[in-house]
Amino acid sequence: MNWDGRVTGNGRLGRVALTAALVVVVAAALQRTASRVFVSNFSLTGPDLSALLLFGFLSVWTLPVARRLGWERSLRAADAVLPFAVVASALADPVLAGVGAVLALSLATPLLVALGARDPAFLPGLAVGVATIAAVRGWLGTLPAYATLGGTALLVGVAFVAGALALREDVPEPGASAVAWLAVFAQGLFLAFPAATAAWGGLGYAETAVATVAGAVLGVAWVGVGRGLDDRAVVVVVVAFALALGDLVWVGQLGPVAVVLVQVTFLRLVAAGLRDDGAGWLALAQVVGVVAVVSQVLAANWAYVPGGAALAGHAPLSAFALAAAPVVAAVLVVARGAAGVGRDPTELPDAARRDALAALAPGALAALSLAPGSLDAGGGDDADPEGAPYDVLTLNVHQWIAGRSAAANYQDVRALLAEHDPAVVGLQETEGGRYTTGSANPVRWLADELDYHYDYGVPTRRGGYGVAVLSKYPILQTKVVSLPVHQSPPRWALLATLDAPDGELQTVVTHFQTDVPADDEQLGEAQTVLGELFTDGHERAVVLGDFNVQPNQDPAYDQLKRDLTDAWTAAGHPETGDGGTWPAHDPRQRIDYVWLEGDWTVSHCSRVGDATVSDHLGVLATVDPGAEN
Repeated sequence: MNWDGRVTGNGRLGRVALTAALVVVVAAALQRTASRVFVSNFSLTGPDLSALLLFGFLSVWTLPVARRLGWERSLRAADAVLPFAVVASALADPVLAGVGAVLALSLATPLLVALGARDPAFLPGLAVGVATIAAVRGWLGTLPAYATLGGTALLVGVAFVAGALALREDVPEPGASAVAWLAVFAQGLFLAFPAATAAWGGLGYAETAVATVAGAVLGVAWVGVGRGLDDRAVVVVVVAFALALGDLVWVGQLGPVAVVLVQVTFLRLVAAGLRDDGAGWLALAQVVGVVAVVSQVLAANWAYVPGGAALAGHAPLSAFALAAAPVVAAVLVVARGAAGVGRDPTELPDAARRDALAALAPGALAALSLAPGSLDAGGGDDADPEGAPYDVLTLNVHQWIAGRSAAANYQDVRALLAEHDPAVVGLQETEGGRYTTGSANPVRWLADELDYHYDYGVPTRRGGYGVAVLSKYPILQTKVVSLPVHQSPPRWALLATLDAPDGELQTVVTHFQTDVPADDEQLGEAQTVLGELFTDGHERAVVLGDFNVQPNQDPAYDQLKRDLTDAWTAAGHPETGDGGTWPAHDPRQRIDYVWLEGDWTVSHCSRVGDATVSDHLGVLATVDPGAEN
């Protein structure tokens, strides 16, 4: 099919389905490649997989290969190999998983850019793919497909469908649409994942999921019923997109409205820029995408990058650049068309509008699949009798990566919490909204799975590793406090007031800086936490966290000990000599604590977990509030 709308093969709806399936597979492969490279390079001592990321993301090389092999043979290769590449990408070993993900990207690239360059089915297929990703993530509780057996099986099934449709449909021979690739790139690493956009914007997940699908449906509807955009209209739409995206990644004031506006304007502008640009423009677009991805990873982890201080605080800028790249490319295409290069940029082909209207039905079905049961998190359980003892737990979840492997630890953390069933849980390193950690909200998933109330803590845009609270008791209010740091990503303390059976319970979850050349920052962090506690007028508090300080070594420990009770020693353990919590496989340092303020009895305190759960052991304490003061 060409842009003049002539129909060949089995009809355009099959190619809409093919595009949607490819978008789902490529989004998973993009995230999997980025996360495996991150795990190997930053979180584990493993091989440098940067070349693998470049090989997969700079996939323009697949076009001449596909032409040399012959288009029919390339389609058959995609049909035969793509599902097995997806299976390989689900393996635990980061190298094998990365290779599988790159192979999936390599097989899908010629198909996607050909559809984007020559077939009006691409834009509605992209919208249906976005809606499908949002719906599937809702079904999985925001977790990546690779994190569950059911999700992996579903993804493999989609890959089989894509391969079969690639053979059945009359897919045009390879073109090279830079806008199409960048559009899938931006959606597949950020915009199509409600948990990620919600985390960036500090929004609720349910409304963000609905807004994502609604934006995709409205965007494709606009393409279907609208006419061309004149110069003034292009400017208005671009400004609306930039303002909405800027609010999402920097400000967070428009809420779900920003998500809807971003999707609607994104799709309309991308639709105007789809055409065959040539392999050179595609190569340039892929370089831009790689730069945006690498810059975001480095900006989020700048403290561990040589000369990284220059990147501090710039993660939102890189997220903005990633999402805006296809829009900028589309505007450049429109400008070239207005100058007499290519087709008329003010009109979409009639076939494209018809396909867009036809895509409204599957998009609406995806929206309906976001049933309340998949959106509502757990409600907690506040049935404990007044004055009864209860368990509290602190655990650093290592950015949702197992302690000594590259495997995601979602299920292991869930099993640990289910085994001990603590009433209050403080989690550190919970930031899951970035694509390097799966664009997920595992805190919300745990709350839903185990019937907790939860607070996610700090929006992704504010930086840091994340702190969160899970509570069987209702959370009445929360407050986030910035801690003093020295050449470190931001550190936070989350203060939550819980409606416990014996009265309001102030709970603090925090994560102090590590590798400090002097003790000033850790002392300042301790003083900040204590200052917040002592100005709230409460009588009891539980302070949970990874404090990165040790007894008899760090003044910050002594500062905390003067005003709070260390639950470990209150339970009869010695202050030093045992009780190490890090590293989990050989715990030599006691840096994770349950601290108590007020009158408590500690009947038990122990370390829980192992290196399959995290690189830290958790600390579990049974505390008795006794009679209310």
